[in-house]
Amino acid sequence: MRKISFILLGLIICSSLSQAVFDKKVTYPCKTLAPVTFDHGKHLAVKGLACKACHPAIFAKMKAAANKITMADINKGKFCGVCHKGKGKAFAITKETCAKCHVTIEKPKA
Repeated sequence: MRKISFILLGLIICSSLSQAVFDKKVTYPCKTLAPVTFDHGKHLAVKGLACKACHPAIFAKMKAAANKITMADINKGKFCGVCHKGKGKAFAITKETCAKCHVTIEKPKA
């Protein structure tokens, strides 16, 4: 009985930790446009993906914003461009869709 309790406790802890990863948002600074905030939860929930779909094959580094991502790389089909290249996986990155990723968030006035 005690062993089952420990197993259940472990599952609960692992479940809550994985949920924390799914909710994680990573912000990438940008020199010319608003920064990009990548929402893990949105991507994983909408497409039913798992972490291994992108890590480590597409985004090798797991530390927040550690991957040096440029629009040139994305346009070559790297990083975000793996799915956002207009091949039916996700919306294509065009001048018309910039604001879907480069979002300016207004700070509440004090």
